[in-house]
Amino acid sequence: LPDPLLHSLLDRAKIGLNLTLESEPTASGIDPRFVSCMRVVEMLDRELLVVSEDIPHDNPYKEYMVSATTDDLAVCIKDILQSESWTHLGCLNAEKYREKMDVKHICQPVIDETIKALR
Repeated sequence: LPDPLLHSLLDRAKIGLNLTLESEPTASGIDPRFVSCMRVVEMLDRELLVVSEDIPHDNPYKEYMVSATTDDLAVCIKDILQSESWTHLGCLNAEKYREKMDVKHICQPVIDETIKALR
């Protein structure tokens, strides 16, 4: 989708659903569930509650989204919609994401060590 249309849809959504429904690596060996990283960041930046199929291994966004097996996603989403908790959870997860995943915060120790080594 063109960015303006995508942004409009995201801004009106209650839940950002992250699905690939593919668990087998592609011919190049890439797990398609990791392709969604930019999509997840875009939703978190808009304070949208991200609901995702389980992503294996070391998912850096796990604590900022609601995850479930593909079999349990429909019930999970229904519960969120009925409880009307999507706004609160979306804002809370986005705030945690901004605090912990801030590039300056993550990179600062590396920058400090590099400057120290250059002196």
